[in-house]
Amino acid sequence: MDRDNVELKFHEWTDGLNSIAQRISVFEHIRDIPYALITSLYDPEKALSGLIDGNAGSCTPKHFLLGDMFQRLGLKVRYITSTFIWDSPAVDYSPEMRELSKKLPPEYHLSCLVLIDEKWVLVDATWDIPLEKGGLPVNHTWDGFSETKNAVTPLEMIEHLSIAERNDFTLMMRGAWSNEILELRDHFFGLFNEWVGSMR
Repeated sequence: MDRDNVELKFHEWTDGLNSIAQRISVFEHIRDIPYALITSLYDPEKALSGLIDGNAGSCTPKHFLLGDMFQRLGLKVRYITSTFIWDSPAVDYSPEMRELSKKLPPEYHLSCLVLIDEKWVLVDATWDIPLEKGGLPVNHTWDGFSETKNAVTPLEMIEHLSIAERNDFTLMMRGAWSNEILELRDHFFGLFNEWVGSMR
């Protein structure tokens, strides 16, 4: 993994700030990277530099990067998988997207658990601000201490101690999906990316 661009962004986002402002700045910059479903960035070896170079990515690379940068700030980080369904009534899908979302199995959302003042708090930088127009639960602000909203409505939450542990879990779970499900998912992802792009 080419970490030079990650190092440069870390300094760009944190140099000259106090510790609280540093963590808020990292959160806001990662939240503001345009959300897009890019499955190649689920690979931990590609996620960080790919997210920065392409300036787009989903919850997985965003929270791999958030965890990396929080650890650079001396914070302890764990990872949370929230299983969820794409068919959320609060989200303003097109009729085609709604029908597809009903056919998809539960998916695996990633966010971070961060130890701040001896308390583990959930920090979720998934949705960039323009996506609120489509009914997605954007975290407009974060004070550097409190929990944020989860980007999804979780069916179950599973804690992972490392990126490797999270990666092994999702590879195992998604590995059970049929080719038909994978094709439906790819089609939905394409429509989803067009939809979120239209809100910016």
